Amino acid sequence: MESIPIEKLMERAANRYEAVMVAAKRARQINRTKEEESEEKEKVTVRALRELMEGKIEFKYEKKEKRK
Repeated sequence: MESIPIEKLMERAANRYEAVMVAAKRARQINRTKEEESEEKEKVTVRALRELMEGKIEFKYEKKEKRK
């Protein structure tokens, strides 16, 4: 199993929580679209973390309006 260094992830995300949330969403996308038909049999979570580490995933947050 491939080891993903947390230091590399922190270069792409503000904190661990953000990295995990982005990677989890990407892993669900991979599962949904059955993209994992490559010969490489890596887990979707490892693939998502690797994509985040390599800068292949772009993300941003929209500011929500406060309720009154």
